[in-house]
Amino acid sequence: MPQPAVEQLVYPLLDGLERVHAAGFLHRDIKPANILLDGHGRPTLIDFGASRVALQGRTQALTAVYTPGYAAFEQSTSARQGPWTDIYALAATLYHCITGAPPPSAIDRMIDDRLVPAADAGKGRYAPSLLAAIDAGLTLKPTERPQAIAQWRQVLSGIAHSAGHVSPDDTRRM
Repeated sequence: MPQPAVEQLVYPLLDGLERVHAAGFLHRDIKPANILLDGHGRPTLIDFGASRVALQGRTQALTAVYTPGYAAFEQSTSARQGPWTDIYALAATLYHCITGAPPPSAIDRMIDDRLVPAADAGKGRYAPSLLAAIDAGLTLKPTERPQAIAQWRQVLSGIAHSAGHVSPDDTRRM
């Protein structure tokens, strides 16, 4: 998928996820099959069947509902989940957009990490800031990942200087 198409996806999805998280919820199953595109290529995040109220400050386990390749490692454990969990899944989805395949499952990566970093897989075809954001989102250790959408946007901010950039405000008007 070319960079302009990826950019057309990422900002509306970030806006939507930010609203979901602000309401105290997590999606928990972001993947290409759960992103519906309208006739203009605008994305809508669907299938909130795995969604749960974010348990802020608690370590209570959530049910294990996830899709390998798109799910963060903490989804297969009793570890706390939060916006960083959805960030991993969106980063995995963007990784699929730029490489044509999902990343290896987080469980497999914990044993033998064979992930080709987005910075290498998309070098010369995508903005370095986009690739850096994908790699940051795919960090295995939850505490080393961006903790909120606003923090992840800061990593993505360099995209604004690429040719053909559509700002978040512009995508709302499309």
